[in-house]
Amino acid sequence: MRSIILDANENRKTVPNWKIPWQNFSANNVPRKDTPIIFLEPSGTYFIGKIDSEGLIKASDSNYIYSKLESQITHFAYIENIRDGLISFPNKPEIDRLIIIKDLHGTPFLGKMNEDSLIERIGTGYRYSIRDGFLISWIYATCPSDLKVSIDRLN
Repeated sequence: MRSIILDANENRKTVPNWKIPWQNFSANNVPRKDTPIIFLEPSGTYFIGKIDSEGLIKASDSNYIYSKLESQITHFAYIENIRDGLISFPNKPEIDRLIIIKDLHGTPFLGKMNEDSLIERIGTGYRYSIRDGFLISWIYATCPSDLKVSIDRLN
């Protein structure tokens, strides 16, 4: 299965399937504790974190703490459930497009590729080469908002 992206002129362009299994975040649907999760805020901001033993949400890179009751989160997805569209390094993502990355230790983080072909880790300033073997896989966190996506099964 691949995603076919159609622009305003109906030109077709095949891209990796970036589909992420998002779930609504609500009082009736709270994620499991101590598992890596990608969260989406109402502002459209993404972050990776975990729910701790006290039920608070801790952002991985910033150590910011969210209460589940603050309505700061609209959606979430378990990173361990993201399988469709995973791409191995050294295959390159588009420059400046938000991606979810897993490193050699299995730690997920958000980043973007810069013009020097280095992966910049969001919120930390760290930069990684895609050829040093430390970064294992990636998937796009977002799809461009000006494009319509339709799923097309290709044999």
